[in-house]
Amino acid sequence: MSDKKYVTYEEFGAAGDGVTEDFAAIKAAHDYANEHGLPVKAKEGATYYIHDTRIDGAVEHITIRTDVDWRGAEFIIDDEKLSPFENDRMYVHDIFFVKPDTPTEKIEDKAILESVVKAGLRPGTEKIDLGLNKAVMIIPYNTKHKVYRRKGYGGFAGTDMHEVIVLDKDGKVDPDTPVMFNYENIDYINVY
Repeated sequence: MSDKKYVTYEEFGAAGDGVTEDFAAIKAAHDYANEHGLPVKAKEGATYYIHDTRIDGAVEHITIRTDVDWRGAEFIIDDEKLSPFENDRMYVHDIFFVKPDTPTEKIEDKAILESVVKAGLRPGTEKIDLGLNKAVMIIPYNTKHKVYRRKGYGGFAGTDMHEVIVLDKDGKVDPDTPVMFNYENIDYINVY
């Protein structure tokens, strides 16, 4: 693999058939890519299945530190058969953890946050003026509103409303990452 310009999940054993567990292969691919500074490219038309995130009995996550191209691929995250309890305690963990090498910023200035809310951060928003003058990925957080709630045995009280939004240097929202939620409050914005 030393002469490769990118890494694929299939090189590490992923089936991409939508049925076979692909978690360990996807994790191994990203671990290798992170170590060697290589981008990861999913196979167009593949459907990667993630059901069990344990390796050798330990709950794991996939750390992403390099560029990823998932275009044309799909992921099935199947938590139906997993118990939300471990040692009588409920656990929730991220499967993918994006950890860029570049430093992140956290916007907490109330005047800036209020101006974003006042201008409108909701579905259909085409521009978010943060005055950054560079292409960024932002994640706004509203801790007063919970999303991703579930009822029943695998019940989950939700997490703070947030989403990933990509902006160009002029603050225009990338059409591939449109605003999904209506923010009536923003507590802070993480900037990558």
